[in-house]
Amino acid sequence: MANFMNMFLSFSPDYKIAFITTDDPTFVGNVITPNSGDPALESTDTIDSIGTHGSANETGLDQLYVCFTMGECTNFVRPNSKVVAIFMSDEPDNSIMTPTAVKNYFDTYLPNEFIPFAIIGDIPSGCSTSNMFASAGWGYWHIINDYGSTWWSICNEDWGSQMEEVALSLALKSTFELGEPDPVVDSIRVFINGQEVTEGWEYVEEHNHVAFETEHVPSTGDTIEISYSSWGCGG
Repeated sequence: MANFMNMFLSFSPDYKIAFITTDDPTFVGNVITPNSGDPALESTDTIDSIGTHGSANETGLDQLYVCFTMGECTNFVRPNSKVVAIFMSDEPDNSIMTPTAVKNYFDTYLPNEFIPFAIIGDIPSGCSTSNMFASAGWGYWHIINDYGSTWWSICNEDWGSQMEEVALSLALKSTFELGEPDPVVDSIRVFINGQEVTEGWEYVEEHNHVAFETEHVPSTGDTIEISYSSWGCGG
């Protein structure tokens, strides 16, 4: 968690961070902001206080939905801000809410503002290390897949590198939505600071956006331009 926060804070983001669990939608500890005394330490202490002794019936999607519809998350979101949810679990989600229903809620009330990530057991068979086993993170994986977002293996031995990658994905914008639907895919050109880049990105038709691979995400302050022809009226 310290690695995550130190990498995240290095980009001087404007943020609010709250923690809930997979069996309770209420905030654990304090909300972390740039005004917190030691954001990295407070976040680490909160994670340590949560521990691993909650309910065996994990319902992370349900808890997130309840937090936003009738819990503390209702007053948490700031205007014009992105809402990022990071799920961490070694089991599949057992929520009553389906991933599709949760996605429909956020698409309705926070259109283009919700971004989920997950640290879960590998799909489709889970994963294991010398001292743990994790079941496949179905449910969490489905909502990640629906949004075209990213998940990481909870069995990854190098948590420092993994958490830094999560922070990098949050701090730097990696997807850029096209202004017009139905582009001519072969006509799409991507420019960073006026220079065309021909690798490290792909067009995702389902979401009508250009997505950069993690190691090719533009840096803070870069100018991104995307040109294309459209089957419609613009481009």
